[in-house]
Amino acid sequence: MAYTTPSTFVAGNVLTAAQMNAIQNNIRFFHGVPTASVNRNTAQSISNNTITAIQFNSEVWDSNTIWSSTASNKFFARTAGKYLATFSLQLTGSSAGTFRVAAIVKNATQYAETSTMMEHTIGSTAIAATVALSVTGIFSMTTSDYLTAQVFQDTGGALNTSTQMRRRPKFQMLWVSS
Repeated sequence: MAYTTPSTFVAGNVLTAAQMNAIQNNIRFFHGVPTASVNRNTAQSISNNTITAIQFNSEVWDSNTIWSSTASNKFFARTAGKYLATFSLQLTGSSAGTFRVAAIVKNATQYAETSTMMEHTIGSTAIAATVALSVTGIFSMTTSDYLTAQVFQDTGGALNTSTQMRRRPKFQMLWVSS
């Protein structure tokens, strides 16, 4: 079900059954807008100096086939509009390296001049402890667009994502407007 723009009425118009059904469908749509929440409940290795898309493996809910286990790193806009997206995770600790980055990237074009990307970066000369990252953004999406949750680190070796309940990688997406 998708939102449809209602007809514009003028004095003397008669409301048709089709127009009433469109209004009824819009009311149903706003009581259950497209939303999804997924996580990864096993560790994923994040290689050194490599942008890595998180491969999610556990659906909490999905009201609009936004996520599929066959394309586990992509979140599709099945209904065009503005989406609020949130990505969070925790990485194992390492005193090496200086950067830990979490990003939400539209259509996997983070290197393009016109890319749409939100990121959270932690930079320090010593990040020995585990690092929790989260990023939130609003994205304008058409039905051919998708989002990915990506991670980067530069420790010289691989780091794993956490498997602890509130620290494992989680991605949530919510339609907010047309």
